[in-house]
Amino acid sequence: MAQNFFRYDDAAGDSAVESNRAILGSLRDADCDQLISLAARRKYQAGAHIIKAQDTDRAIYFIVSGSVEIVAPEPGALSSKLATLSEGGVFGIVSFLDGAPRGSNVIAKGPVEVLMVSKDIFEQLAAWQPRIAIALLSDIGANVAMRLRKHEPIP
Repeated sequence: MAQNFFRYDDAAGDSAVESNRAILGSLRDADCDQLISLAARRKYQAGAHIIKAQDTDRAIYFIVSGSVEIVAPEPGALSSKLATLSEGGVFGIVSFLDGAPRGSNVIAKGPVEVLMVSKDIFEQLAAWQPRIAIALLSDIGANVAMRLRKHEPIP
């Protein structure tokens, strides 16, 4: 059975949750289960850097539990908080799509568990289950479009 973090029926209007509502919401439970089976499950403690600015990996992350802060690095050791995401949130979208180095840091606010879908896993999924891969890309595109319309940062 698919995990509840792919279903956003109980969102309470939080803009971070609302911004991520479209990701994987259209997939059937069996499709979500297949994606979950391919993803790497990772756990982080409070303060851990899940992503560091300038990292070159191309993974996308789905928050299973906990919350993260998206922080833009600033010159001179200062930083600027861009967003806080919690269960159901998705980050790593831009580098996943364009392959450029990461533009911000993602830091665990407390214990956090994520599903990580690397570019290699996504390509495997696209070869074996193109319908799921197309749905994922379509949902990511809708998420990016919604953020652009609202002028929100795209983590």
